[in-house]
Amino acid sequence: MNRLRLSVLFSSTLLLCACISAPHYQGPPAVQMPKQWTLSEKDNEPAEALDQWWQNFHDPVLDRLISEGLANNHDIRHAVLKIEEARAVLAGTRSGFWPTADAEGRSTRSRNSDSVSLPNQHYQTRNYVGTAITWEIDLFGRVRNSVAADTARYEQLQEDADAIRLSVASEIVRSYFDMRSAQAQLQAQESILGALRGTRKIVLRRVQAGDLAQIELQNIDARLLSAQAAIPEIQARIRAEALALSILTGGQPNKELFLVSTAIPIRSLPAIPAGSPADILRRRPDIRAAERQLAASNAEVGVAVAAQFPQLTINANGGFDALSPVKLVRSSNESWSVFPFISWRVMDGGKIRAEIHAAQARQKMAAVDYEQTVLKALNESETAMSNYHYYQQSVAQWTEAAVQAQQVFRSQQRRFSAGDISMADVLEAQRQYAEAQYSLALAQGKASSAMVDVVKALGGGI
Repeated sequence: MNRLRLSVLFSSTLLLCACISAPHYQGPPAVQMPKQWTLSEKDNEPAEALDQWWQNFHDPVLDRLISEGLANNHDIRHAVLKIEEARAVLAGTRSGFWPTADAEGRSTRSRNSDSVSLPNQHYQTRNYVGTAITWEIDLFGRVRNSVAADTARYEQLQEDADAIRLSVASEIVRSYFDMRSAQAQLQAQESILGALRGTRKIVLRRVQAGDLAQIELQNIDARLLSAQAAIPEIQARIRAEALALSILTGGQPNKELFLVSTAIPIRSLPAIPAGSPADILRRRPDIRAAERQLAASNAEVGVAVAAQFPQLTINANGGFDALSPVKLVRSSNESWSVFPFISWRVMDGGKIRAEIHAAQARQKMAAVDYEQTVLKALNESETAMSNYHYYQQSVAQWTEAAVQAQQVFRSQQRRFSAGDISMADVLEAQRQYAEAQYSLALAQGKASSAMVDVVKALGGGI
């Protein structure tokens, strides 16, 4: 009869476990994805071409900066340490599947009362050495779901670290191209300044000869001062970007200042292989991190649910117990005990139910956060690609304008050599050419920044 009762109890327990386990994780909610980007007329090149995307510029300086940044940037190092911490926490949680054993040893000196002790045996010394084992049987999934939650959080931190790596690489490329663009602007501005200075000499001579009014000299001086005033601001931007590169690569502020004097023109900006919108679900680290957060929240519901059911723990003790320490370790002094222990919180004023409802609410919020992250990623990608598309058009137009201005400048030089025009006309053509170069450098800087935004929005690979 006792065996029958135990069998019924055991079967009922298994059935109960099956009924109250944590909700099975079904994956993230489905978010409707467009078939293609709004600016795409056909399928794009696979987004895998974005891996190591900065190497397409074939710039050894940029390659070095990225390599040092990924190795030494403090934000990345901090993220790696957070992963190590989460790994240790996960290992500790997994230990809950296994028994714990504590070695014990004690020697107790006591005095018994006169009424219960034999004559001359009021004092007694007892010695014990042994082991105590405790094992929680994970009937209702508390440990299992705790491990699942910590595993998902550990994986989430890995995705967060990838997001930081992508951000660091993107900011290095952005700062580098902003610095190169500013250096090109500085060269063009100095050319403008040189042309204005040449023009001033001619105007001054003509004013002194009485051919021009004094107001013409004042006009050219005002233009000269405006051109001079723009140079310190450009120099400040160049230095600021070099300082930013020093910090991004994990070095002292002056680490990359030598780049200020090594102007290199921005290379042509490539078309970005955008892939399909669905690709960002697996490429963007923040989306993958949001999915892992949802998985952790789902497991935490299971932890909260398990708290409303009994907790079965098996305790076992074994060792040697004797009055004499010399004769302690003998088979005759062996002692042991095994006993199951059940604890069940049957009354708590509704606290457990409230904790379950809170965990379920957090799970729903994580699902909403996931959807929001995906939609935000789609919007960022569309915006970045739109900006890059139009900035590329601006670069193309300013490139054509610079070519036309250069042709005019060379034509004016030939006409001056033939004696058809004055030096003032040549200098004016030179100034217009320099201004076109300045505008082109400015447009290239905006386009390069937009290109970085596209790569980052698409989850460019590291």
